[in-house]
Amino acid sequence: VEISLRTNKISWVQDFLHDNNAGLQKLIQYMKFRYELEKKGGHKRNKQTLTRTQSLDTGLSNSFSSYSYTVNSSYSSSPYSSIPFHGTEVSDIHICVLCMRALMNNAHGFAAVMKDKEAISVMVLSMFFGTQRTIITVVELLAAVCLVRGGHIKVIEAVDNFKKENKEQHRFECLVRYFMDHRNVTTEFQIACMNFINIIVHSAEDVNFRVHLQYEFTELGLEEYLQFLKSSSDVAQTLVDQISAYEENYFNISALVEEAQQRSEALLQVELMKKNQLE
Repeated sequence: VEISLRTNKISWVQDFLHDNNAGLQKLIQYMKFRYELEKKGGHKRNKQTLTRTQSLDTGLSNSFSSYSYTVNSSYSSSPYSSIPFHGTEVSDIHICVLCMRALMNNAHGFAAVMKDKEAISVMVLSMFFGTQRTIITVVELLAAVCLVRGGHIKVIEAVDNFKKENKEQHRFECLVRYFMDHRNVTTEFQIACMNFINIIVHSAEDVNFRVHLQYEFTELGLEEYLQFLKSSSDVAQTLVDQISAYEENYFNISALVEEAQQRSEALLQVELMKKNQLE
């Protein structure tokens, strides 16, 4: 199906999406079914570690206490570490994600995905399976969705749903946990994640919400980790460019408050000077 969606004529895609075939709906239902199966069996894969929620809670509170990414054991002991790059990348759920990508490369398919109430959510849930290749594909698709009208809120809603389903304490903490596992993830993975973070934060139309999203990532320790990456000798230039883009668009709240106070004081001085001149 994925090859057909990618290579066949537009008429084939239209037939796939037609109500009589309901291809997209069947794809979504299957992805939900696989997610539930994986969720029920997830603990069997991590018997030697803490549960997902426990490891995240302890890891996020302790990760930056020592501020050493080379010796910090919280990254190596988490079930979110050691994400396979190949492994199950040819699994059925990864193929489903590729089907979504093939659909979204087509105008009719993209419109259908955007219109569907569950399509974006099941893509985000597919990150639960934890292969690097699947996550790379998902975050690239989410970044594209963020840039179209109405897409940003759809992604946020999907991330909220992921948070609820996986009992995260904070939004994005699973993704940030993966991103910070620098000893096990690829450069391609880090670049894709950083690009998504840039877009999800800086494509928000409301400035207050943009600041809020920025604060959420700050609370997860992103800024400290970005400084660590920049100081690494083997960091890729493309990743450095993504980090620089994030920092250049960063809202320094303290500086903005200080600037507003200085502006108010300056305006007050101008008013006093005018008053004195009139007298």
